[in-house]
Amino acid sequence: MFTNTKPQTSMLPTFNKSTWILVIISTSTFIISALFCDLRPLSGDEAFSVFYAQQTLPELIACLKNDQNPPLYFIALHYWIKATGIDLFSIRILSVIFSTAALFVFGMLIKKIMSLRIAILSMLLLILSNAFLYYSHEVRCFSLLLLLTGCSSYCFYLLYEEQNKSKGLVVLFTIINLSLVFTHYLALFFIIVQGIYFIIPLKNLLRYKGITISYICFVVLFFPWYLIISQNVPVAGVFWLKSPTVDNYYYESVYLAGSKPIYFLLLIAATFTTLVLIKKTSFKSIIELPRWTSYFLLIGFLPGVLLFFTAQITPVFLMRYYLYSLFPMLVIIAIIIVELKNIKVQIGALVLVLSAFILNFTISPNKEENWKAIADYVSEQTKKSSATIIIDAEYKMRDFIYYYDRPVFEDYLHMDSIVRTKKMHPYSGVTSLPMLNKNDTIIVILSHNKNNEVLELLQKSYSVSTEFNPPNNRGSVTILSNPR
Repeated sequence: MFTNTKPQTSMLPTFNKSTWILVIISTSTFIISALFCDLRPLSGDEAFSVFYAQQTLPELIACLKNDQNPPLYFIALHYWIKATGIDLFSIRILSVIFSTAALFVFGMLIKKIMSLRIAILSMLLLILSNAFLYYSHEVRCFSLLLLLTGCSSYCFYLLYEEQNKSKGLVVLFTIINLSLVFTHYLALFFIIVQGIYFIIPLKNLLRYKGITISYICFVVLFFPWYLIISQNVPVAGVFWLKSPTVDNYYYESVYLAGSKPIYFLLLIAATFTTLVLIKKTSFKSIIELPRWTSYFLLIGFLPGVLLFFTAQITPVFLMRYYLYSLFPMLVIIAIIIVELKNIKVQIGALVLVLSAFILNFTISPNKEENWKAIADYVSEQTKKSSATIIIDAEYKMRDFIYYYDRPVFEDYLHMDSIVRTKKMHPYSGVTSLPMLNKNDTIIVILSHNKNNEVLELLQKSYSVSTEFNPPNNRGSVTILSNPR
């Protein structure tokens, strides 16, 4: 059914028949993804990205110097917004472009290193991944991060395996790795794991001088910015994340995989691949792994482990921080299926894996509040009578305003003061509550992760008249009136 082919020896991608197959897969994915990119409302950190990307470039850089977010994606989004505006389709399509380009680069890389069949199957599994679909739409840096990790791996392969000594390629490799950490600082773990693969054995440092020079240049060029960001390293007890437990690691791993069955399939694939790499001769009659299998095994499973242990010191552990490990994990599964020598076992494994992915696949996962539904409901209520609006948590104000009053959202310099003049108040504790008149109607909006503190406080003086829950039951709106 599947057969192995030798890696190509050309230095650069060539547009032959097999390449056009990957182009068709990527283009089809782009079209389908674009059709659904505005299906779910803006939510999570997306409003944060759009709000601050509206700033002038100097304002944006100054803001990010005191933040945990690096500047590259925000700069790209800044210029994209200037060209297209901030309607939902326009801002989401940039992420779709990045993710589709990443899919194509991944496919070209695997085709070049291994075979077309492994490339096609790996791409198909990525397309069927809920995590890939979600982050390929999200207005955050992660789709760009996927693209850059693919480009970095491609350059690394050319410099390492094909021993391309082009100075331009060394410069490009350095720029891409710098772009990685300026897209997300924790992408440094990708470069560290890539470096671990490179320095085993140590003689590679002298044998592949282009890669060695590139890594040295990376450290030298990034160090000045590191001195700036080192002042913003998250601290346990202050940062919103906490140091993860083993249960947290398991939860995030399952979340990355998409489901428990897929997670255990990935674990089985990783364990089996490790055993085959250690005992090649013992498994020769069953499977022969292609070169660079160990690279994808390391990139797929080591960054998450390193992040977990690092997060015991500084709380920086979430699945999306090592989202780039997803494709290498799927490559491992594809390698096993394609390279199995028993056709019946091969077909069974393919059916099992595809079934697990297809049954788990969902076009629009409901992860966050439906701010469009909430804003539409509040708009209808405020047409009937004026009201004071209180939003908990306070950082969700931007999400709400994006749908409730777009011109105010676009006025990033004055939004905070304008919303208060329009009787909208973010809640961050008792002292943040505005002065209320006895006859005021109060609309309380709770995000899904907040408790009822503000409601319980207000219900001492007011009665609940109406309650509204969006379709996905994440977030709520409560209208209080009739003072007690």
